[in-house]
Amino acid sequence: MTEHRKFHYALVEFRPNPARPDEGRINLGVMMEFTTPEFWVVALATRAAFPRDILASLDPLSRELLERRSSVIESEIADALLSARHPGDVLKLLSERNHWSVYMTAPKLMELVENVRKADSIETIAQHYAFTIYKCAVAEQSASKSESGTKARSKKSLASRPRAADDTLPAEITPPWMITPRVWSVPRLR
Repeated sequence: MTEHRKFHYALVEFRPNPARPDEGRINLGVMMEFTTPEFWVVALATRAAFPRDILASLDPLSRELLERRSSVIESEIADALLSARHPGDVLKLLSERNHWSVYMTAPKLMELVENVRKADSIETIAQHYAFTIYKCAVAEQSASKSESGTKARSKKSLASRPRAADDTLPAEITPPWMITPRVWSVPRLR
């Protein structure tokens, strides 16, 4: 796998009670870190909205955290950017530092299998990858729930699986309306 084809990603979750991390967790979006031949890119795509019943079930501080999710996560990213030295470092640092209410899963590495046009901006690429990862993660969650006792397919195989234009998320999953990814980039030094 060539360096510019490596893609690191981590899901961002809100965990109302860090002492019981599997209870009531809410998917906030996806963090991505990848390189192109010209740039090292870090991107954050957050969900645009949450169902009212979820918000109503939270305490005031938790609701405020969800309302300010982008700015909370962006300040964490700014700190991590100052310490990162290699592609993949930003997500690793964020994962190590965020084990509380705004939680970053351990970063995973995927080989990019989708072709992007050379003319695509890094923002366009990030938006495409954010939705791809979100759908893969949701599909894996659904598969692991429905295949009790059998191993779920890997993220790599899900990402490379051809998807029909009308492919939709399972009915029990909130549609992934995402805010256009916020992108940080630096030219790659050769």
